[in-house]
Amino acid sequence: MLSEKLKKGYQGTGEVVASTSSPKSAKNKAETSEIKSAQTKQTTETNGKVAIARESQKHSQNGNHTIEEKKLKEPIEKTLGLSKEELSVRFNIAAILPKEEPKPFDLKTKIEQLSSLKSGIGSVDWTDQNIPLFMTKPEAHFWFLALTCMGNFYGYYEEQKNKRVIQRLQDFLNSQTIDGNLTLEKAMDLLERQEDSRKEKRTTPPSYITIPFYTLFGLEKVLHFLATYNYPESVETGDFTNGSYYEGFARLLPILDESERKLSKELIRPHLKPKELEDGEMITPFLIALDLGMKEELLPVVESWESKKIQSRTRSSYFEHKERRKNIVFLLEDPEIIKSNMRKIGHQLESVDELKRWLGITGYSDLEWAALSVKAVFHDYDNERHKEMLKLFLGIKAPEAAKPMLHLYAVPKLASETKHWFVEHPYFAIEGLVPAVLDGDKKISELAID
Repeated sequence: MLSEKLKKGYQGTGEVVASTSSPKSAKNKAETSEIKSAQTKQTTETNGKVAIARESQKHSQNGNHTIEEKKLKEPIEKTLGLSKEELSVRFNIAAILPKEEPKPFDLKTKIEQLSSLKSGIGSVDWTDQNIPLFMTKPEAHFWFLALTCMGNFYGYYEEQKNKRVIQRLQDFLNSQTIDGNLTLEKAMDLLERQEDSRKEKRTTPPSYITIPFYTLFGLEKVLHFLATYNYPESVETGDFTNGSYYEGFARLLPILDESERKLSKELIRPHLKPKELEDGEMITPFLIALDLGMKEELLPVVESWESKKIQSRTRSSYFEHKERRKNIVFLLEDPEIIKSNMRKIGHQLESVDELKRWLGITGYSDLEWAALSVKAVFHDYDNERHKEMLKLFLGIKAPEAAKPMLHLYAVPKLASETKHWFVEHPYFAIEGLVPAVLDGDKKISELAID
């Protein structure tokens, strides 16, 4: 359809096309029109249906000129299809919460409350335990023991076995003196894990661990722990339900005032050396810098990353690291820096939120990376969540989207929806596809012609 419109002389902004012809040519056209009219009438009578009238007006001036009025859809303003609020979403550092007095703590009640613990994704789900941000030292002592000594669950469907795991933890806690006088040496012993993961019966401490750690030992000690402590390489440390211990600074940040945040930056800065975010290496300093919005310090780190895939022990940890790298790149907010580095490291966008962040920062300047990302997720997943990415991309109405749209048009299962975009937005399609016809990429050129 597009090629037909191009041949007929459609222009990106005009509706009227003038053509020059001889009187003989005009006569032939009139005769042709009469024949077509007769054929239409005959078909209508035969089928007993009402034909759809096609409007056209012809005016002759001295028998030399014919003016034909062609109806295109009215031009519309180009748009990324997102609201101002969605386009203005940027990284925000967690707001400072007012200091609160800790609520009364009853040890017996807290131990009994642990009976409601449930299984999470490969871990124990602590989200319903209402772990407070502000706590007394005795309560911090209790939570530190509970979070570090909890055993592994057997899975969602092993309710009786899981109950026995909880009971062992409750028996242990009832045997302890929990008064807030936990030493740092004892705390670090509790955090240690077996080198052989098959022998380790306890869960990875979740991100909540930073709150009792901070209450018991202060900010400097918790930052030192986060920046230097690392699990044995053979032990799986991810926690997709609560976040793992190395993500715990984000939970702690809301209760840190301005002076504590300034101190945090000073303490973590020496650990921010350019390096890859490889699995098994210390990544926590970079996550803390991300939480604190340390753009200048993270820029040389990002620029040091190579265009290679991260080597990870498991598929899940690979995606976890990739997401963190993208979050750090997005923090930089400069469109050119983000475009060049995201392409360099080769991480495409894999969710609607990431696509929105990309469009909000880069605008119309690199819709190709957005289109290639949509194409990639459909190739890998093709589920409802990623269909939302396609819907969002098809909502872009601009000539800059036409050529990138060809990447999706080339995918058979996406061809129908993307072709509809070209038909519905002829002005943008023509303006964007004419240069694409001369593209150095032969496949793109052929698709544009098609």
